[in-house]
This record gives sequence, structure tokens and C-alpha cells, in this order.
Amino acid sequence: MRIAVVVPVGPVCHHLPAQLEALAAQAVPAGAEMELILCCNGSAVSAVAEWAGQVAWSHAWRVRVHDASAVRGPSYARNAGWRLASAERILFCDSDDVVSPRWAASLTEALDDADVVGGEYDYMRLNHGPIATWGQNMQGLPIKFGHLPFAPSGNLGARRAALDLLEGFDESLERCEDVDFSWRAAYAGLTVGFAAGALLHVRRRITLRDLYVQARDDASFDYVSTHATAAMELGGPRGLSCASSQRLLLLFRLRPSARCSARSSRPGPGARWGTCVHLRGAATFPWYRKHEYCRNSRANRSRLSVSL
Repeated sequence: MRIAVVVPVGPVCHHLPAQLEALAAQAVPAGAEMELILCCNGSAVSAVAEWAGQVAWSHAWRVRVHDASAVRGPSYARNAGWRLASAERILFCDSDDVVSPRWAASLTEALDDADVVGGEYDYMRLNHGPIATWGQNMQGLPIKFGHLPFAPSGNLGARRAALDLLEGFDESLERCEDVDFSWRAAYAGLTVGFAAGALLHVRRRITLRDLYVQARDDASFDYVSTHATAAMELGGPRGLSCASSQRLLLLFRLRPSARCSARSSRPGPGARWGTCVHLRGAATFPWYRKHEYCRNSRANRSRLSVSL
């Protein structure tokens, strides 16, 4: 069996050596051939290659460093990585986190029964203070706006056939591409599952400013918020009360750039209203799901499989 691990490496990559050591210490499934593809997207290829060369890799590993800087963003880097791989099982993690010893084995085993899988998270090991307990007890895959679960891209495994079918991650999305990928997988009738035991130690932002910027950027590039906007433009939230409609319109007006799309290359001035975007998406999505998702996916509903 061939297993590939794809790691997008951005310009801030000083935590990469810890992740490389953790990958080298993986409990490799018996007889498996492991391929690590480090996709440099803003990082220096020479520096990444030097770090990788300092790690004691076992004979099961083949390590490749690839220049994936042609297009900005982790989605492009991930797509470049899995397309280079020769494996049928593709695993994704980030350069600033640390995988547990059985991370690769657990994701690979879960892919026997699912097309796309996500794993578990620990926030205690790499963080301190209140942020170390935030989300620590979450079980299963996260669910966005009460709609469908998704596998976060920093702890994700997929069959190559699923990646081929979906054409990988949407490269126009700088954030929330994992929500988009997982939902498209479900809409296509693929199984999105949870890999118990695939534990990832997550490194969170440290300062309140950094945490805010991260949340703001997530909101600005939120796939669902974009479609909520489209839903409003297609006729508005029918079935909502007058008061609810007025609140929705107020949230739209609070955002300076009403056309700041999740498919833009940059968040734009509307990004400062990230909280409002999240509220808008949460409020409008039930209407969007009823009128858009059900209409477009009725044919696939009998084949929809999302396992938790």
C-alpha cells in the first residue's frame, strides 16, 4: 500500500521541524510505502529541504520538496502535492501542528470505509492558558451552520479517486476550503467519516489580535456566507418574518463591501466585519439550504452518506 502525506508550507514555517520529527516517528502500517511531499508556498525550498534532510527517516519514507509557489494559498499547494503523489491514500496536515504516532495509520484505516475522513484534535500539548481548553472536548467532525460535518484540512485523509472526482480543493478560496471540499464530497454521494485515533496536536494563535485576525479571515472567506449572499440576491429569505428579514438586511449593510466574495484573492475592506458575516451566514443558511441545496441535490439524496 502506498500512502502520501502532503504538507503545505507557507512563509511562516519555523515550527516545521517539530512536525517533520513527528511524521518520521509514525507507526507505519506493515508493508506500507510512505511518501512525504512538502509543498513550498511562500517558503524557501532550500530551507525546507535542509530541515527535511536533518530528520532520520526510515526506509519506508520517500521525502520530496516541491516548489508550489505559482499561486498563493494552501489550496493550490495541497492540490499540487496530491497530484504529484503516486499513492491511493492521501493524507493532509499543516506545518505548524504536530501529529501523534498513530495519526497516519488511523486515517489510512478509516479510509477503508470512507472516501474522506477527518481526525481528532488536542489543544493542550502545544498551547497554554484558556486557549488550551477551548474546543478540547469536541467529539467527532465539526458541523458548519448546523448543515453537514466537514473534515478540517489540517487533519484530513482522502482516497485519490475522491480527489480526482472533486478536482481537489477550490484554489479560489484562501480559507474554509475544507468546508467546501467536504460538502462537495457529500453532495457527490461520497462518504465523509471520522477517524478515531487520528490525533493532531494543534498550535493555536497566541495573542488576542492573532485570534481575531484568524476568525475575521475565516468569516471573510466563508463558503457558506458567499452562498447566503447569492440566496438573498435570488429573491430573499422567503418564509422569514418581517423582523428577521430586517435584521438580515441590517447585517448586509453593516458590511462595507457587499460584493466581497469568498472567491476574491483578498478579503477586502469588508473583512473587518467578520463577526457580522458569520451572523449573516448563520441566519440565512436555513433558507439557503431549503431552497438551494435541496433543489440541486435531490437526485443525490438517496446516495448521501455522512458517517460520524
